[in-house]
Amino acid sequence: LQQQQRALQGQSSALKKILDNVSPASMSPEWEGRLKDLEDQVNNASQWPKDAGEAGRFLDQVSELITGLPARAESQYLPRLSPVRWAAMAFAGLNDPPDADPSLERSDQLADELRALAGAMPEDGAEALVLMLQERATELAGKAARRRVTEAVEQTQKYLDGSPGTATELAALYESLGFYATDPERGGADFDIPALQKKLYKEMLRRQAVEQAATLRGRWESARKLEHDQPALYEASARTLLQQVVAARVALVLEGVLTPVEGELERDLRLAVATIETEATRGAEGRQARAVRAYQRWALSEIRKFDDALQRISKEADDASSWLDTATSLVPDRLMSDSPERQKRREYLDAGQFREVGQAMIDHILPVNVALLDLPVHERYQQAFQTGWRKLDGHDDQTGVAKASAVAEKKSLRDFLEDGS
Repeated sequence: LQQQQRALQGQSSALKKILDNVSPASMSPEWEGRLKDLEDQVNNASQWPKDAGEAGRFLDQVSELITGLPARAESQYLPRLSPVRWAAMAFAGLNDPPDADPSLERSDQLADELRALAGAMPEDGAEALVLMLQERATELAGKAARRRVTEAVEQTQKYLDGSPGTATELAALYESLGFYATDPERGGADFDIPALQKKLYKEMLRRQAVEQAATLRGRWESARKLEHDQPALYEASARTLLQQVVAARVALVLEGVLTPVEGELERDLRLAVATIETEATRGAEGRQARAVRAYQRWALSEIRKFDDALQRISKEADDASSWLDTATSLVPDRLMSDSPERQKRREYLDAGQFREVGQAMIDHILPVNVALLDLPVHERYQQAFQTGWRKLDGHDDQTGVAKASAVAEKKSLRDFLEDGS
C-alpha cells in the first residue's frame, strides 16, 4: 500500500510542476471513456473492488490513465483524476489484508496509514470510502489491542505459574494491564483484569522480596568477614540487616503475601544478633560486677579514712587536755578549778574536736551511697556512722552533718564503670 501511494503521489507531483505552463488539451474519446468508467465505478458502491485482485486491477487502470496523460492535459483532467486516484489507494488499503499473523507494530502501522488516507480525501471524493477506511483502521487497531491484552494476560498467567521474570518485568506488565483495564475498547472487557492485577501485584512483591533477600544475603556474607577484625561494624551490620529483613517481611504480610521468602536469612541474622546480645550482656554484667566490687573497696577505704580521722582527733584531744591539765596544775586548785579562763580553754578544745568529727563525716561518710553496699560493708559503714554520730550528739555540728547529708553528692556506680575499674 505504501509503495502504491508513493508511486501515485510521485506521478501527481510531476504533473503539478508543469500545470501552470501547459495549455489544456482534450484526450481521445477512448481515454475519456476509460476515465468515465472508473468514475462511475467509484460513484457506485456496488461496483467497488471486493478483494485484493480487483483493487489491484483498479489501481493499475488508474496508473495507466495517468501515465498516458500528456502534460498539456493535466490542468484539465487533474480535478477528475484526483478523486479517482485517491479512491484507488483507498480500495487498495481496504482490500490489501495484512499478513496472516502480522506483528503488532505492523497492525498499528496499517491502522495509521488508513486513518491518514481517510484524512487526505480530495474534493469530490467518495465520503463513504472515508467511513470504510476509518472503520477498517478501528478494526485493525482493535485486533492489535486484543492481541496485546491477550498476550499480557497469558504472560501474567505464566508468571503466576512460576515462569522466570524479575520484579521489574512484572511491574511493567502490571502497568500494561492497568492500561487495558481502563478502556474496554482495548480488549480488557474479555478478561477480569482487576483480579489478574491483584494476583500479579502480590507475585511482584514476592519476587521483589526474593531479589532483596539475595542482596541482603550478599551483604550478610560480607559483614560476617568483619566479625573478628572489626566487631563493632559486624554487630551494627547484623542489627541493621535484621531490621531490613523484618521490615520486608512485615510489608509483605500487610500486603497479604504470607509466603516466607527470607526465612533462612532471618534465622541466621536472629541467631547472630542473639549471640551478640548475649555476649554484650555478659560483658555488661562483668563490668557491673567489677564496678560493684570496686565500689566496695572504695567505700571501705573511705570508712578507714574516717576511722583514722577519729583516732587522730581523739588523740589530739587527749594531748590537748593533758597539756591543759599540766599547765593548770602549777596554779592552786582553789584558784584554777573554777577559773573562767580554764573553762574557756576547755570549751574551745571541745568545739574544735566536734567540728573536725563533723567534717570527717562529711568528707568520708556522706559521699557513700548505702544502697550500693554489700551487707558486710554496709554493716561496717553503719558502725562508723553511728560512732561519729554519737560523738556529735547534742552539739550543733550534728545538725550541720544532717544538713550536709541532704545535699551531699553520692558517689555513683557509673564513675567506676566509666573508668574501667
